Amino acid sequence: MCKILKKPISLYVFVVSFFILTHFCFAQELAQITNLQDFNNFRWQGNDDLEGNSNLCVFSDTGRYSVNIQGNNGGFFLKYNLSTIPYYVKWSNSSSSNNATSVSHNITLTGQTGAKTNFDDCEFNNNANLTILFNEADLQNAAAGNYEGYLTIIIEAEY
Repeated sequence: MCKILKKPISLYVFVVSFFILTHFCFAQELAQITNLQDFNNFRWQGNDDLEGNSNLCVFSDTGRYSVNIQGNNGGFFLKYNLSTIPYYVKWSNSSSSNNATSVSHNITLTGQTGAKTNFDDCEFNNNANLTILFNEADLQNAAAGNYEGYLTIIIEAEY
């Protein structure tokens, strides 16, 4: 007998959208994220992996940046009561998820390029991608429930 469970999964993405990095010469490099979409209301249909993507725009007045992504539950997993579901995070410095790099919780990914250097360009063109992936086996083993978690994304300009 085949049993299909529909499990609502919520992942809220909070963005630390403006981070100023001050260097020894007192120059301020600026960085910001815009156009990021929430990943709330994922619905798993009972088979296959569950994946979501959000194209976004990264502005850095230097054109280079680093990204640090943190899950609120101490790692990349959602919680419902005492149950958890792990997930995986990938970052791409282009608007395609094809060449995305796996990200570890609270480990900074440096040397990212391709940031918009004119903030107004972020109104029309995305230049980065955030991917969230849940494995089918982890979802099948999870108790039904309303799982929640959120990410904090920190972008810092590099020079």
